[in-house]
Amino acid sequence: MRLFSFFLFYQAFSFLVVLVSSCSPEIKDGNFISISLSTSPTYRFNILGFNLYPNNSSPAIGTWNSGSQPSDNEIFVLKQSITRVYEFRPFISFYQNMIVEIPVASINNIGDHFIVSMSNNSENERFTIECDACNLNANGPEYWIKYHSSCLIKNLASGFCANGKDLQDNFVTQVDCLNASKWDLYGISPDMPKTSLPTIISSGSPTTISELGLIVIIAGSIIGTAFISFIIGYCIIKCKLSSRNVQSLQSLKIPHAINN
Repeated sequence: MRLFSFFLFYQAFSFLVVLVSSCSPEIKDGNFISISLSTSPTYRFNILGFNLYPNNSSPAIGTWNSGSQPSDNEIFVLKQSITRVYEFRPFISFYQNMIVEIPVASINNIGDHFIVSMSNNSENERFTIECDACNLNANGPEYWIKYHSSCLIKNLASGFCANGKDLQDNFVTQVDCLNASKWDLYGISPDMPKTSLPTIISSGSPTTISELGLIVIIAGSIIGTAFISFIIGYCIIKCKLSSRNVQSLQSLKIPHAINN
């Protein structure tokens, strides 16, 4: 009887330890991350076939091995809409209006895959993240380092968790959380050289990219767009003023000619 009581106590204590030891990432809203399988770190969340054109607005999330560094379609902006609730927005979507979600029609279906779609500010776009270890004090020369390890990523609407395999072009699907993959969240190292030049990365040949580089790319795009708009506006105004000046000169010349 005592042995049975001890067994019950041990089971209850183990359950409490699991509850206490799990954690969620503490982030600054808008952190750049990549999401890797804990068992195979080079296999990451990858936006399969993603492009910026609206007629391809719902590409699938799959796993892909891009080597030691994430490619451009494997970088996400981690947003925290409310406490302990997160959103994954593709970095290469410039306006940040696209988001990882489980389709509404798939909410109750185990085995259906996650997609990227336009954000509707709904529960199927939101996730909880429960990790074995969070906010690791990782340092080193690498650009991308592990911040949160062995995480379950659960969709808020379905209650199912993200599951992937170390296979190329394999969908990330939702399954019962007891059977789901564990994921590691990588971020940009705080020790990276701040003077490193920005590097644009492509899906075909991934290279590293620095936090400064990401900021410069975004700021450059905004400034470039504003400059082009300014030049176009200036040309239009100048053309209109020139046209008015010509008309004014013509109106002055006509009476002068008649008087002569």
